[in-house]
Amino acid sequence: MNNYEIIDNVLPKESFEFISDYMKNSSIWNLDMISDKGSAFIPGRVLYDEALGIVQDLKETAVLSFVFTLIRDKSKSPLSSHLKRIHIGAKPPLIDDKIHTDSGDGDYTVLYYTNKTWSKSWGGQTIVDGKKVDYVPNRAVIYKADVPHGGKGPTHPVLRTYVNYVVKSK
Repeated sequence: MNNYEIIDNVLPKESFEFISDYMKNSSIWNLDMISDKGSAFIPGRVLYDEALGIVQDLKETAVLSFVFTLIRDKSKSPLSSHLKRIHIGAKPPLIDDKIHTDSGDGDYTVLYYTNKTWSKSWGGQTIVDGKKVDYVPNRAVIYKADVPHGGKGPTHPVLRTYVNYVVKSK
């Protein structure tokens, strides 16, 4: 039994390609190299974090909030509309996350994979509670935020990009 839900083809193909290009070419990719204080060392940028008082009032934050709404509407998991964090990440080749949790408050983690192209041979899986979930473009992976997880760096010279949402359950 899996402790996660997978939603493939979150966005229609043309919309996904547009948003993927928009995000890739955005100036938000000045990575701050940390998710939050005391967290695993995860390259990325926090666009919104309720607990830390971070609110990046950017078009990209609005776009990614909209993407989350589409994921929530397709999900069978009890996701509320109450986002607690939006973190974008860019995992470099051969660098793996430490296994970690995102929250212990009954929240959910939603990962959304944003690379337009990906080969399974490049790796880049997410480990969720000891199980490998393949990196597939336009895929969302949903699990309780207190479940141990971590991302694997690709074996190919490309960044593995994603959005990490933390959301309250209903």
